[in-house]
Amino acid sequence: MYMAINKIVHCSDAEWSRCGALSPPISLMLLTILLFISLLFGLFTGIMFGTQLYAIMDDQTGIEKLKNEAATWERLTWKQNLQEVFGRRSGCYWLLPVMPAHLQPSKIHSAKFQV
Repeated sequence: MYMAINKIVHCSDAEWSRCGALSPPISLMLLTILLFISLLFGLFTGIMFGTQLYAIMDDQTGIEKLKNEAATWERLTWKQNLQEVFGRRSGCYWLLPVMPAHLQPSKIHSAKFQV
């Protein structure tokens, strides 16, 4: 979104003379479509993030809620549920999709694959 808005501002300042081979109305229409699609993607991603986080904190999936199933396991607090999913060490490492090098187990105990 930032890049599309920056392009619109940059091209309108230059009176669309240095903004590619397309005419100004077509460029503006394509940039508007790009902004709309990026807003939809951001909205979808935010909603999915919120529902997943809520399901983790509540310790119950959406399907279990729809079926009105009672929990057959010990219910934990929301913080314990987050630690169960993301790991014991809290912080910004929860948002990383990989384990940082200083937190990885030693190379001696790493898995070895044979074909």
